[in-house]
Amino acid sequence: MEKNKSNEEDLIKVDAPKQQLPPLIESLTNLISQAIWPIVGYLFHPTYLIVNSRTCDQLGHKYLAGFGLGSLTMGIMVVSIGVCYSFGMGTLVAQAAGAKNDKLCRTYLYRQYFLNTLMFILIAIPIPFLDKIYRAIGQDPEIAALACQYGWTVFPALYFHFQATSNVSFANSQKCTIVSF
Repeated sequence: MEKNKSNEEDLIKVDAPKQQLPPLIESLTNLISQAIWPIVGYLFHPTYLIVNSRTCDQLGHKYLAGFGLGSLTMGIMVVSIGVCYSFGMGTLVAQAAGAKNDKLCRTYLYRQYFLNTLMFILIAIPIPFLDKIYRAIGQDPEIAALACQYGWTVFPALYFHFQATSNVSFANSQKCTIVSF
């Protein structure tokens, strides 16, 4: 009995190896190098909206109304559906990452790319009919035409936004900022 007690005490006394933290400067440099592009992106995102609004305002109230209607339509019909759909994969990736199955994580990401493409095609069905939809709800024909022009111009770029959102969800689900494919 005495022998077991001393062994237990010896085990308790053994200190776990201490992890050394990297120097502060190295940590800050690493943090800044990973964060600079997202920060720049988030700074310029509202800038282009402000410039678009200001430019449309100088062109006249109909241009501003067309920009607002087109932007609202893309937000409701396209962005909200596509982005939420893209973020749905995060739960599956987090579970696979927790199981240390990197191949399954990548499989989920590539599958989401394919599903985003199918979803984009489905969302694209009403886009050619925006002008008829706007007129059916009583919009001014000139404003409806400007909103359609905005929507038809912006819509193709939103496909890449969906894929980028999938990348963000993929990275966040694994608690990483740099993803290698």
